Amino acid sequence: MGLFGDSPASFVYNDRGCEIYAVGERFPINRKASGDGSVFEYLPVGPAIISFYSSPTMEEIYAYNNEAINIGLFHYENVIEMVAMIGSNIAQCPFNINMYKSSASVVCPVPVDNLHIFLVDADTMITKGMRVIQMPPYFGKNLHRLVHEQEEEDFDFEHYDYLVNAIDDRYTIEQIFEYSEYKMYSYSKSEFLMMEQMEREKMKKPIMVNEDCSVDIIITKNDIDNGNIEEVYNRFARWLSPEIVCEMKQNIHMSICGYGTDIRELYEIPEVREFIKELDRKFPYWFYLLSTEDEALRIISLCYCNAEKISQSEFRFDEELFVDFSEVHFQAMNKIISYIGESEKEATEMFNSLQRYFFGD
Repeated sequence: MGLFGDSPASFVYNDRGCEIYAVGERFPINRKASGDGSVFEYLPVGPAIISFYSSPTMEEIYAYNNEAINIGLFHYENVIEMVAMIGSNIAQCPFNINMYKSSASVVCPVPVDNLHIFLVDADTMITKGMRVIQMPPYFGKNLHRLVHEQEEEDFDFEHYDYLVNAIDDRYTIEQIFEYSEYKMYSYSKSEFLMMEQMEREKMKKPIMVNEDCSVDIIITKNDIDNGNIEEVYNRFARWLSPEIVCEMKQNIHMSICGYGTDIRELYEIPEVREFIKELDRKFPYWFYLLSTEDEALRIISLCYCNAEKISQSEFRFDEELFVDFSEVHFQAMNKIISYIGESEKEATEMFNSLQRYFFGD
């Protein structure tokens, strides 16, 4: 997931007055024109990737303002490399905080949520492109950790310069991105607008019965913001009726809408996590009703277990809570199976399908 940050300007008030970061304004950090190149710095507005292009083309300006951006955080010893893929443009930025300590423009890094992306005309120092991207928590936390580890180490510029050149000699920019331990992706402006429209359409129908008799149930951001636990509970509880519950066995598809442009995973958003936990206390019958063909069961379990994403493909969670989650929900499933009189063979098949869902074959 990713966020298209369509921010028109950022303002910072300091002892020099108001610094304006906006398209069409002179970039407030002093720099002599020196042709094309990109740097990663901590500005008063926060961490930033700044690309300086001599007389940037319309295509380059459009890319920085509108196209998808993929960012990799690569590190080796005391070198951090930020690599940004911006349309067909690539910004590669080696960094060590110790090189900037004497600069008045550098702010002591603190954990922040956003990364700024700038395109600056190197000849005029006018800002031509600007984006504000929300960093996933795992990305921001690890960037903050790596920068402070740099700060605590003895700094040798010659060794740092040697490592930067060695990395460049060994890897292409594309490989540096590929080997980056932490990555994040942001949507293009058109993707962002399309997702917003799709989310709005989905939220118009919180319950939808499909031609194959499966049921789609939507939990909306509005439900979560307003604490509509009882209303959402009723959307699910109606399918526990003895006349229809057999037909609903692993046949309900649940989705949570309204957060499509939030860079965080759903289980990382505190209000989502707490809403799901409270709903789960009232309605623990997910194992019987929810489909194992989508992510809903996994999201519920990760909310229950206080999971945290630690890289693009990894997360950690409380294993004891997962054991508790399994016991509670298998008991609820067995309660329905016993009530409607399903066979032991059918119960075993359901148990096995859930085992495969959570742990694989």
